[in-house]
Amino acid sequence: MPEIDKLTGFATQKSFFEELEQEVLRVKRYKKDFSILLAQPNYDFFKNDPYVKTSLHYSFLKQLGTVFRKALRDIDLAGRYEGDQILALLPETGEEGAKLVADRILKDVDSHIFKGDDKIPEFRMGLDIGISTFMKHAKTSQEMVAAAQKGLQLALQMGGNKSASSPISLEEASS
Repeated sequence: MPEIDKLTGFATQKSFFEELEQEVLRVKRYKKDFSILLAQPNYDFFKNDPYVKTSLHYSFLKQLGTVFRKALRDIDLAGRYEGDQILALLPETGEEGAKLVADRILKDVDSHIFKGDDKIPEFRMGLDIGISTFMKHAKTSQEMVAAAQKGLQLALQMGGNKSASSPISLEEASS
């Protein structure tokens, strides 16, 4: 059972990576697919008012945890990564399935009204999501995260509030 961050309800980073390592071993043995998502809040909405990022950051992450849990299956696992980045482990999910999950999360976040405080009672946020699939983009847990980061960079370049698969392809590298 993964250790849960009390603030957000996401798995802790250490616990998430332990589960990720176990999934890599399981997938190597049973030849199944799995993917990860790397999500990052899009604070571009608040370029002129950094208050949301500085003062409502933890409230946002807590509420985001609820949105993620509703969008993911029971066998999926979301965990905090670095800062406000979130990783999601999607067992037995190929790239197309991961894209569907990412798009569902984007839609749910886009339609969710986040609760604020007296200064900003409600606000909306966006996410950017990178996708990485085992053996298509990477062969280790570290490579999976690096590949998802490349996908996240692509999503950002596409204008934000998007998801993108990693541009890394092991099939091209091996030919």
